[in-house]
Amino acid sequence: MNANSHSHNGNDGQSQGAHPAKQQRSRENRDKIVRAFAELLKEKPFERVSVAEIAERAGVAVGTLYRRYKNKDALIPVVFELYLERLEAWTTGEGRIELPDDATLYDAVNVIVKKGWSLLNKEAHILRAVHLYARLRPEMVGNEDAWKTWEQAAYQSFQPLLNAFPGEVKRRDIDMSAKMMTYFINTFFLEKGLYPDESPAVGFEISEDDFLRESVNMLYGYLTTKDK
Repeated sequence: MNANSHSHNGNDGQSQGAHPAKQQRSRENRDKIVRAFAELLKEKPFERVSVAEIAERAGVAVGTLYRRYKNKDALIPVVFELYLERLEAWTTGEGRIELPDDATLYDAVNVIVKKGWSLLNKEAHILRAVHLYARLRPEMVGNEDAWKTWEQAAYQSFQPLLNAFPGEVKRRDIDMSAKMMTYFINTFFLEKGLYPDESPAVGFEISEDDFLRESVNMLYGYLTTKDK
């Protein structure tokens, strides 16, 4: 997904007759509000962040925030867009997967798991709020197309990697295998990474290193097992 395609990069809700200076101030205020909200989510859960705190951190009047967003919940779709932008930047930057010529399938799975976990840890404060609302009020997060684009990009990124190891991957349907990898990583990682103290992960006493190693082993075992 191209980050430049998001609607907030245009007039951002302003009338066509708005002066350029006003449009610029509007965009600047919007960016300050979103950055402030993202920073506060690092410090406390979504439900404990107040509108007054967001406005103070952003350096704008509370009224300015309310003119753009009717309440704190209205910021969730914007934060979701922010996460997608960061995801795109990450996948083309530090998250880019490059393997040496002599890499094995196990090496590839190991890199995928560790890079995925690294992204989750880096953006957990944003993803936690988005993920919570995706469960409770999915209409607040974003349209269905945005979610499908996100999920499709995730599993499609695994397909060329799996195709690169035809001698090791035993699954007949590579597309399905890529989807299962995406589902596994999303499900296990989100529970363990986003809700370590509020989910079944509480009773799952395992170090981070052990968790990642066993995740790699499970995925590798699945990929190298022939279809029944």
